[in-house]
Amino acid sequence: MKVKIKDPANLFGAHSWIAYLYIFIFMLALSPLMWEKGSFSWAAYNQLALEICEGRGMICFFAFKIFPWLALALVGLTIYRIYTIFFSPKRPKNKIRTVEFLPEGVQLAYTKQTQPLLLPYLETQFILEAYCSSAHNRYGSFAVVNFCTLSFLHGNKKFSCKHAVMKDIPLLTALVEKGNAFKKFTLKIEPLTNGENHAAEEIRTILEDYRKYGLMCRLNETDRETIFGFSCIFMAFSVAAVYMLHLLKHWLPIACLAVFLPAGLFFLYRWHQDNQIAKQLARLKGKK
Repeated sequence: MKVKIKDPANLFGAHSWIAYLYIFIFMLALSPLMWEKGSFSWAAYNQLALEICEGRGMICFFAFKIFPWLALALVGLTIYRIYTIFFSPKRPKNKIRTVEFLPEGVQLAYTKQTQPLLLPYLETQFILEAYCSSAHNRYGSFAVVNFCTLSFLHGNKKFSCKHAVMKDIPLLTALVEKGNAFKKFTLKIEPLTNGENHAAEEIRTILEDYRKYGLMCRLNETDRETIFGFSCIFMAFSVAAVYMLHLLKHWLPIACLAVFLPAGLFFLYRWHQDNQIAKQLARLKGKK
């Protein structure tokens, strides 16, 4: 098993400066309107603002007036972010690039080191820390893992790196499995912020259950009820489509059936799969 390390600072920082870069490109697109005969012309830009904001009030015109300064500030912030992410002297130059779990030990490859470092399992302690938060969509909130820290203690030395998990629970379960080979393995689940304790507890339950029983229930009880509700709705639409096909003999019911039936069966399968695992875990934990 080989994990290519993705530094959360680089990954999350990239999203912001790319957005700033779009503003810079938009500003370049407006530059022909703001430059005349090799010199900057506010008159051309003000004329453009007046034409666009005609009949829209002073707020629109004021927004156009401050836009160039805001764009320049964002371009400056973009340059600053790129510098801090990739060129700052405070950032470590030699970082762990890959973590590979070999039969004899864990191998760490560095960005500026030709020879990888091999740490034997029986001489190494492995600490896996996952940091969790709540994500939201139109259906509600759910727990996600933002990033994890992989730390290896060998003698009096500690080798550590942060990895952006990006909701990849299967990666964490695979790391938990690998932890059994080490001299000592420690699993820590922490909230990303003080208000994310519920998310951390949910992820902790999933991973601890997998560690103890080898079973992973991806959906909590509320999510299972939601999935089952969706399966019932889509299956009802499928039955209605079959009835319409019998009456109308038209292509539209066939199209509805082709959409709703697979979706209903998929949601039903997901609900049944997780529901069975939840029942197994309840029995193993001694619950009814």
